[in-house]
Amino acid sequence: MDYELIKASVQQQFNRVAHHYLNDSPMAEAGLLDLIIQAAEPRSEHLSLDIACGAGLLACRFAPLVSKATGVDLSRSMLAEAEKEAQRQGLANTAFDQADSESLPFLDNTFHIVTCKLALHYFPNPHRAIHEMKRVARPGGRIILVDRVAAEDSQARDLHNRIEKLRTPSKVKVYAPSEIQSLLEGEGLAVRGIRHYEQYQDVDQWLETTGAPPVNQKLASDLIVQSIEGDAAGLKLFRQNGRLMMTHSTAVFIAERSSP
Repeated sequence: MDYELIKASVQQQFNRVAHHYLNDSPMAEAGLLDLIIQAAEPRSEHLSLDIACGAGLLACRFAPLVSKATGVDLSRSMLAEAEKEAQRQGLANTAFDQADSESLPFLDNTFHIVTCKLALHYFPNPHRAIHEMKRVARPGGRIILVDRVAAEDSQARDLHNRIEKLRTPSKVKVYAPSEIQSLLEGEGLAVRGIRHYEQYQDVDQWLETTGAPPVNQKLASDLIVQSIEGDAAGLKLFRQNGRLMMTHSTAVFIAERSSP
């Protein structure tokens, strides 16, 4: 696996479609952002870090609740949107920097709260990314890892990932919840809880968002339709007002770096 090639592909993708990840996006859904805030339990003296911060929506949610909210992302276009969002809200305690999740430009033991929302599936080396989350977190600090998850059944998970890769070739893997828990625990983090959240989206809208080639969208759409019987991809598909809808299953992992 060429890690740098994957990172470059992710960077290009999000530079191209940054406008899809603003306030009208599922990424901005208040219910999910509120769930993350509740899980993190921020305090006014805390320093928070959001990895793969995108348009800065989560970092801006943290800012009024902490001493300083920092966000990092590979995409300059996303960071520009994050700066605009912080300015729009009149926030004076945010900072947004370009950085690689696998090589964070921060000292050890810096942040009380480290979050990463809906990005793990893009990381070519998830072990290294989680190691970095742990490194920059203070002892006793919370790491809130949030991602869309696939089914525990391997066949359903494989089909789900095949569909995802057709839509977004830069995605590495959508994991099952047990796989993410193993990644966290493998880095010596204690998983204190897992919360679940579901979002619903029009399938055609979802396929169009990343600007994938029409042939890829058609192949993915055909696989999705074929998976309806028996929920073969674990997408919990249903129809609403004549439109085919899908369910994004999201898991919020509450992990903690142990104190020395």
